[in-house]
Amino acid sequence: MEEKINFLRADVSTETKIRSEILNSLNATLESDLPKLYEIVKAEGVERESCDSIALKKAADEIKKIQDFLSTQKKNSQDTETTIFEMLKELVNRIKAEIDEERKDRE
Repeated sequence: MEEKINFLRADVSTETKIRSEILNSLNATLESDLPKLYEIVKAEGVERESCDSIALKKAADEIKKIQDFLSTQKKNSQDTETTIFEMLKELVNRIKAEIDEERKDRE
């Protein structure tokens, strides 16, 4: 019986030693790897924010270009309409004057 108890104690002691070594190994790995992983995740976050910022700036620049283009097109369209209106107004006035002239000539 004493022999079995000693065998079991030795077995438990061996298992405890093995598990303790595994636990120490895990702790050492975690202590060295977690800060590295944290720094990697942090760097990726900063890089992602930088890329997002660049993309937003490019989008804002493109939107500004489109707005400027549309504004120019609208102004050109309005200028063209004004020019056509003035030309038509002059044409109507000239035709009116010619009609009035013809009336005077007939009278």
